[in-house]
Amino acid sequence: MTEAREKLHAVNAIFYISYKCTGFPADHKPITWRSDFVGDHKAVIRKTMDGIPGHMSLEIAAKGFPADHKPITWSDFVGDYRAA
Repeated sequence: MTEAREKLHAVNAIFYISYKCTGFPADHKPITWRSDFVGDHKAVIRKTMDGIPGHMSLEIAAKGFPADHKPITWSDFVGDYRAA
């Protein structure tokens, strides 16, 4: 656990995440539009900071979606998070 906490405060870090989609979002309504998303998935999140206080960049790559769904790659999704 200490290593994970150290990564949260590091300037740059990579997180490997495994998760399961059960088919029920927060409102507990079944996902009917895309039920093949239910199952095990893996994601890699790369956190980088550019030196501006409260500014970080998250790059996410996900794997484990159905064969007809293109996985998210680093270049498909780059999000910025600015602390309020």
